[in-house]
Amino acid sequence: MKDMHVYATEDKNLNIMYTLNDELMGSILDVSEDVKTLNISVSVDDPDPTDVIKSVEVVTNGGAIAGKKEGTGNSGEFTFELPAKKGYYYIRVTQADKNIAVTAPVWYGSAAKAGISSFTCDTDVPVTGEPVKFTVTAFNNEESDATLTRLTFKTGDKVLESKDLNVNLKSLETYTVNKAFIFDKVGVSEIEVTAQMELEGDRKTFSFTLQIDVRDSSKMKFFGIDASHYNEYVNGNYKDSMGNFTALAGDYNIRMVTLNTGEELVAALKDDKYTGILLNAPSRRDGTKLREDYKNYTEEELDAIRSFAKKGGKTIMVCAWSDTYEAYDGFKGDVSKAGDHMSAQQNKILEALGSSFRFADDELQSAGFNDGRVIGILSTDYNLLNPYMAGVDAGLKFNTYGNADIYAIDESGNPVRDRAMLPSGAEPLVYAPADTKSVDHDGVGLSGDALAKLDGRFVLAATQELYFSDGESSTLYLSGCSTMSDFQLTFDSAATNDYSNYQIMANLLEKTNQLQITPIKEVQAAGEGERFIIEGIATSNASGYDKDTAFFDSIYVQDHTGGINLFPVSGDIRAGQTIRVFGKTSSYQGERQLAVEKVMVIDSNIKELPEPVKETTKEAYEGKNLGSLVMVSGKVISIDAPNNLVETIMLQDQSGKPARIFIDGYITKDKLIKDLKIGAYMSAVGLSSRTVIGDSEDSVSRIRIRDRDDVKLAKEPENPEGPENPEGPENPGGPENPEGPENPEKPDRSSDSDRDKDYGMAIWKQNARGWQALKNDGTYAKNEWYQCSYNGQMSWYRFDAEGYMVSGWYLDGDGSWYYLSENHDGSYGAMVTGWRWINGKCFFFNPVNQATQYKYGAMLKSTITPDGYAVNANGEWVVDGVVQIR
Repeated sequence: MKDMHVYATEDKNLNIMYTLNDELMGSILDVSEDVKTLNISVSVDDPDPTDVIKSVEVVTNGGAIAGKKEGTGNSGEFTFELPAKKGYYYIRVTQADKNIAVTAPVWYGSAAKAGISSFTCDTDVPVTGEPVKFTVTAFNNEESDATLTRLTFKTGDKVLESKDLNVNLKSLETYTVNKAFIFDKVGVSEIEVTAQMELEGDRKTFSFTLQIDVRDSSKMKFFGIDASHYNEYVNGNYKDSMGNFTALAGDYNIRMVTLNTGEELVAALKDDKYTGILLNAPSRRDGTKLREDYKNYTEEELDAIRSFAKKGGKTIMVCAWSDTYEAYDGFKGDVSKAGDHMSAQQNKILEALGSSFRFADDELQSAGFNDGRVIGILSTDYNLLNPYMAGVDAGLKFNTYGNADIYAIDESGNPVRDRAMLPSGAEPLVYAPADTKSVDHDGVGLSGDALAKLDGRFVLAATQELYFSDGESSTLYLSGCSTMSDFQLTFDSAATNDYSNYQIMANLLEKTNQLQITPIKEVQAAGEGERFIIEGIATSNASGYDKDTAFFDSIYVQDHTGGINLFPVSGDIRAGQTIRVFGKTSSYQGERQLAVEKVMVIDSNIKELPEPVKETTKEAYEGKNLGSLVMVSGKVISIDAPNNLVETIMLQDQSGKPARIFIDGYITKDKLIKDLKIGAYMSAVGLSSRTVIGDSEDSVSRIRIRDRDDVKLAKEPENPEGPENPEGPENPGGPENPEGPENPEKPDRSSDSDRDKDYGMAIWKQNARGWQALKNDGTYAKNEWYQCSYNGQMSWYRFDAEGYMVSGWYLDGDGSWYYLSENHDGSYGAMVTGWRWINGKCFFFNPVNQATQYKYGAMLKSTITPDGYAVNANGEWVVDGVVQIR
């Protein structure tokens, strides 16, 4: 392995041997002028005869296919002769079942030290109808010059742009191109950029692919992020650190837009499509010194912010920062410049909005409740009456760094110390820990003992509903630092949040644009690649909680409309917890699933699972309740136990189709299923799923078991028409030598008027040869099955080529045997279903219409009947192979 003579395969027993110029995969060959060709030899073998080799490809620099050959069986020898060009060469084998294997490369010299170094998009949430900016950078690290001849952008087969450049790239130079494209199609698209370059007279092609998820702009809300004042975490210090907040907003169909200039800020505030604005502290530092070109808010900007809020229904987020980051020469201790300080500038916004809160010009520190730094305060002291605390788990910490204090004032600007004195809608959200102190670093006061605490405590974050005279209102969130930066707003995709910042920000975004929760039934019916948010109760454990009862990297969730599989999920999620899932529809082996982007536990309490849907084995066979928790019962007709571990059980009830019960080998493997044997009547509770068996391309339904204890012995329902005492005619013949229809006796019908009456579908006529059915269109039923009525009872009848009703045994053209009643009790000629004694032997005729294996009324043979009895190849009821005779 250390010599890299290895390959990776999705097939369990595929063998590959690959050499280039007789050197094994993983080898590194020196370039030689004597070498003109590269001779590649590949030997492929799979012991399984059905695992056909579909293709063998040679892949080289930039993913280009240098050679490809098709396979015809499960093994083969493949050779390629290629020109001796520097680069890597590896083999990709694709089998007919879509399994793929790749080898380690053989390097001939070193790969080209040129190509595309990066390909990026300017937004995490591109939308239809608006330009999406892409940036691609080409590089040349060769010792000699290179020429970038052409750059091509495409998505799928559609070329967005292809342009000749002929740009000379000297050694160690880069070249960057910006392009913007507008997309009208909603969903995931792959954008590929291809660079053609000339290196030392050799033409090279390099590709880079970027996946974007285009949202429907008509469903999006827009939220501005100010970057025009060197705002901290945006365009100042720690710039470009709002990615997590942007991603979270995307879950709520909110597109975050960075506003880089004052003009862009004012224009966004005037644009009705914007529903929110984030104003982080305007930076005053440049590394370790005062920023010389720091910016203050203009009156125009403040007026625009005020007017924006007055429109109503807006969300305004204002964040301050510690005065540590402005305690520099030229600022520190200069009271004349106090109005330029970060807190003073943010307070201008609060004043313009008519808020009851203000920021102090200080830094809060806690020695006992922090992340290892006294300014990295972690607090669990919440105002539980604040509506934006909804869903915050007890004990979850609020994460801050460099927090300034928030204090309250009345209409006259006097300090407010009692929360009860705040106006309606104004509420502290998070208090600082009790040991917190206020420190003045920049020497302009408004800190320490001079501050009026609210309820005797410092405040880290607060909210206020801003009410205006015209009846409109907007929501204000303020915090003493940027509590939504990537450092404070952290979470993962496996159902856990590190801090309460996530849920608080989610609540604010929910107010801005309410989540659209889709019923799971609609997700099951949707197309591929569609984005949804669902909520429901987890119906299986995740492997992060209990591997013995969890499916590999997947769980199931169910709401009141249905259930669905989620993949990939492996965190600590327990059956019974309520979860919210963000993802896109996909399919695996015929089963609809949601490809998970994020899953959150929104209620960790264990609730009672949904009642399993009771299915017949036929309904389970058809996958009627795919993704849901189901229960199915029936007789065991087969058991598959590879390596002495039960894996597949087939159950069948009276509905006529078997249900596949599947247990992964790792599921509670140390448990035995009690009372399991052929013929036992068992019940199973599990998740309705689909899978592919062997090499078949078609999927079949199955029930996935979460615990072997979920397969149990059950009480068999009584069979009112079992074969012990079925009624039927005597000695009509048998399937070995059935007799054709003879001239039947006239059935016992009450009168001639009854006989000739039109019962809605046919008029019965009789002559010396037998009975005929005159249809409503004036023609007789001939050479066909025809459903018509006698004495109000609808039945199927068979008519021969001359139009006469058939009775007794009948062999249809597809090889199915039927029995048409010979009883003269009003059922003469009617097709029989269910059990029937004929000539001293008992037969079963399919009573289920629209069945697929046996047609309605056809005799069953060589199988187990729906009520659990065996019939032989002649359709006769047998016990232990013995034909039962009466």
